[in-house]
Amino acid sequence: MNKLTLLQKLINAQEKLQKLSKINRKLRRKNSDLKVRFETTASTDSMTGLYNKAYFMSQVDYHLNLLRRMVHNAKPKKKLDHVSIVFFDLDGFGVLNKGNQIAGDNLLIEFSHFLSKHTRKSDVLARVGGDEFCILLPETTFEQAEQFVINIQNLLSVATFGFNGKQINLEASHGVAST
Repeated sequence: MNKLTLLQKLINAQEKLQKLSKINRKLRRKNSDLKVRFETTASTDSMTGLYNKAYFMSQVDYHLNLLRRMVHNAKPKKKLDHVSIVFFDLDGFGVLNKGNQIAGDNLLIEFSHFLSKHTRKSDVLARVGGDEFCILLPETTFEQAEQFVINIQNLLSVATFGFNGKQINLEASHGVAST
C-alpha cells in the first residue's frame, strides 16, 4: 500500500468520524429533549398543565423532610419555617360536567389559570383529582394560609368563568393544614 492510498484511507476515516460525531451530538440533543418531555409528562396534568398528584406528593415529602431536619438540628431559640397545604374542591362541578364534559374540561382549565395567577412562584399548585386542587405553600403559617384562602375565595366570588357559552360563577370548598 502506497503512502497516497494510506493517506486517502486516513482522510476517509476522519470524514466518517466527523459525520458520526455530528450524528452523536444530534442524538444527545434529541435524548435530552425527550428526557425533559418525559419528566414534564410524568409530573404534570395533561389537561390543565398544572403539576399532578404524584409530583405534588413528592414535593410534600421533600418539604416535610426538610422541616424534620431543621427540627432535629434546631438550636433552642431558632425560628423554624412552616409549610401549609391548601385544598380546593369545586362545588357542584359533577353536575356541570355531567351535562357537557368538554365545557367542564374548559372550566377546569380556566380555574387552573385563575389559581396560577394568584399563587407565588415558590408555591406548588397541582390538580390532584377531577375537580380537586392542592397548593403547597412553603414558609407559610396556618394563619397566613387561612388569609390566602380568604383572598382566593373573595377573588373567586367576583370572578366569572366561561361554561357552555355562558359566564358562570364558581364556588369551592377548601381545607387548610399546616406544620
